[in-house]
Amino acid sequence: MNISLANILFLLSILLLAIIPRNTKRFKVVFWIIFIINFAIRCYLISGSEQKSLQIDKLKKADEAKTQKIFELENKITATNKLAEPPSLLLLSKDIEKIEKGYVVQLAFKKTKDKPLGQLNFIVRLPQQGNAKILNFWPPVGESPAFESGEGSKRILNNGKIAQLIYTILGSGNPVVEIVVSEPTPLQFEGNYGISPFVINVE
Repeated sequence: MNISLANILFLLSILLLAIIPRNTKRFKVVFWIIFIINFAIRCYLISGSEQKSLQIDKLKKADEAKTQKIFELENKITATNKLAEPPSLLLLSKDIEKIEKGYVVQLAFKKTKDKPLGQLNFIVRLPQQGNAKILNFWPPVGESPAFESGEGSKRILNNGKIAQLIYTILGSGNPVVEIVVSEPTPLQFEGNYGISPFVINVE
């Protein structure tokens, strides 16, 4: 039953009262009976509507609470995944020095997390055009933390145009490397632990 049905019943009641002669006991009795019935019906409908509204509010609040819990769980998962990710390396500083043989480029990196690094794999490239060559590629003595290397850790290939350095830092230090080139040249550096290729103008 809804409000429109109650209105229909109210109109039918008025028609019924119109049929019964006024100023009679029957009219008064029927009038009060119809009034009480209509009043009871409207109270029932209003009460039912309020209960439905309360139920809807409860459902909305429950959904909001579930949504909030889902967001909190997603944030916890994201934070856990970030903690589980390996550290990345960021370029902390670069220094270029002119020497008798050419130029020394020193690059210092910083870890994003205080965790030991695994094997480092760095690559240097020079343009194929030009006479510049890579003469050396190695961690500087006294500035690099202790490290472990082996046969084939350093490779200079393609007539000095490409060099690769593979080694492992002992402990939790930050890597520092030196590249020696024969003359001014653009130098491209890249590596693992999130080091995307970047170019340094050596001059």
